[in-house]
Amino acid sequence: MIEDEWINTAGISVPNRSHLATNKQVSKLVERWGKIGPEIGRGREKSAKTVGGDLVLVKYHGEHRGERPLASAATAEYWAAMCSMHKILHILMPENFPYIEAAVEGGILVERIPDSPDLIEARRINAEYTLHDFGQTREDRQWYEAQITQMKNNPEFQIAIQLFDLVGITDAQDHSSDELALPVNSTMRNGHPVFLEMMQPIAESGLAGMPYKPRMDFDKLTSAIKAALEHEIITVQQAEEALEEAKIYLVAAREAAFSVVNEQLSQAI
Repeated sequence: MIEDEWINTAGISVPNRSHLATNKQVSKLVERWGKIGPEIGRGREKSAKTVGGDLVLVKYHGEHRGERPLASAATAEYWAAMCSMHKILHILMPENFPYIEAAVEGGILVERIPDSPDLIEARRINAEYTLHDFGQTREDRQWYEAQITQMKNNPEFQIAIQLFDLVGITDAQDHSSDELALPVNSTMRNGHPVFLEMMQPIAESGLAGMPYKPRMDFDKLTSAIKAALEHEIITVQQAEEALEEAKIYLVAAREAAFSVVNEQLSQAI
């Protein structure tokens, strides 16, 4: 079982775990992060605030798919798993996934992606209408659909989706290419598609008595990391870092899933 020990510094809670931040690192990290700024985005499940000038604090606050909030999202293990998941994705495809600084209490600190004109326009449409309507005006609908088509046709986007499918990030309900291609979930930076959506580290399994499980398949993930090394996409050091994060992910995701099962069992009794 992972310990639940926290250090509170400058308004940010940092897990006191060797794979996230040591006691000696905390003050230096907080000093580099800077102050927490105003909220810059809020969805049904997550909200985002600026931290200093280069980072964003993404925190889980709402319901998942119209249900009550996931119990696992309140645990340190959930965010440790999400942190490791995104660190692995950044190692494998650094141009396409923002850099993850650390996991914090109830969220993660992630590299801030500057707002492009297209991203600003997508958020305007998203704020005024529903994602599935793509806006009520013909111009908004055509623009939104064109952005989705352009993203889906991008070769790097297609490779990332193949990676998601391979290791189990996508499922019938979550993180599909249709969802990730929405212009509020992905944007272009320096000619590369960048995924803004934070991937949930655990997923429903549909198995009786075990409704949640780690989303990524550990064996397939390690195979993908080794294949990237063999094809010289990543270095030996990067492969070692990714494999270490994969181990952290598996343990933390199992703990996060276990917490959901425990809560559901306690409510059923």
